[in-house]
Amino acid sequence: MPTLAQQHNHDFKKGPFEVFKNGKLTYFENSLGYWFTHKFDSKGREIYYESSQRFWYKCEYDSNGNLSFAKESHPCYTVETKFEYDSNGNKIAKSSRHQASEFEYHTKTTYDSNGQVLHREESEIVDNLSEKEEQSNTLKGIYKDFSYELILLGGLLLIGITLFACY
Repeated sequence: MPTLAQQHNHDFKKGPFEVFKNGKLTYFENSLGYWFTHKFDSKGREIYYESSQRFWYKCEYDSNGNLSFAKESHPCYTVETKFEYDSNGNKIAKSSRHQASEFEYHTKTTYDSNGQVLHREESEIVDNLSEKEEQSNTLKGIYKDFSYELILLGGLLLIGITLFACY
């Protein structure tokens, strides 16, 4: 299926293909075929992002306009994050669920009224593979052990980017 720039016969010599709505960039595509799209709600808050790299996230807001839920999906895993606020709109808790086909873990962070971390806990990594699957492929187990660190590190980095983009 042709990209949006291809559908409009865009000449990339003039620069990237960009679409703006209400002053916000809603679509971008460069000459290499990389693209991303943003969707905003009626209040101008970003509610959805998707890229040609198979990455997407969505954000939901509570009745006070606070980010209440964020979900991001990467080619190898997903992260769901819920936020809680006090009556003054201060974030008091953040809970995340990280899941891939091979593992799952949870984190919970609580904050004081100034946004300082009071407590952070992480669950143990739960292996979602059966013993038979693990024993049948030792190399897969070695790769999996190494990939945990890479996926966790990448996931934490992308969570920070996503949360920054949602605010």
